[in-house]
Amino acid sequence: MNYNRLVIPTGTQFDLIAESAALSEDASYVYIINKNTDVTDYVIVSIRSEVIGRLYAGDWMFIPYSDATTATAGVDDPSGDDSDIEIQAFTHDCTIEYAMFHDGETLLTASDS
Repeated sequence: MNYNRLVIPTGTQFDLIAESAALSEDASYVYIINKNTDVTDYVIVSIRSEVIGRLYAGDWMFIPYSDATTATAGVDDPSGDDSDIEIQAFTHDCTIEYAMFHDGETLLTASDS
């Protein structure tokens, strides 16, 4: 599991989960929550330029995710299909927490030397 917390500035589009070969073979799940408290603050979540939905203050989502598409060289590159999970804040900056649950990458915690 990877867990992160960040502030998305208003109007900024951010790649929340970037494409990775490690995420293409086994089941993966993404949890995202908008930690703001003002009910007018929201973010738009999208994959492949398709809007999945809006997360208003306190809203959360838990979705399956597979990075089974080809990588692109740039945003307007027609040779591939960008499968990043993107997020954009509206109204005010939004504090977002998100977690990626997957088997594709081994994370080390600590070791005795």
